[in-house]
Amino acid sequence: MMATDGTLPDRLRELFLTKLQIEPPPDGVDMIEAGILDSLNVVALLLHVEQQLGIKVSVHDVEIDDFRTIDGIARCLERQRSRL
Repeated sequence: MMATDGTLPDRLRELFLTKLQIEPPPDGVDMIEAGILDSLNVVALLLHVEQQLGIKVSVHDVEIDDFRTIDGIARCLERQRSRL
């Protein structure tokens, strides 16, 4: 399991690097437009988020725009976590 310290965006960057083998992009980069994230990577990321961070997110509960930036993903995960 990942270390639990650090901000959620920092923990997401670690997941990108260690679990998806994707170099985390600079802040503000649109990962979908840049071709960094595709539908398979989004599903894999959600699986790792649940396993490593304990935040369960259904594919049906998110919008693709939530996954354009790491900060956007973090906001989406915070919304999901607050619903629990």
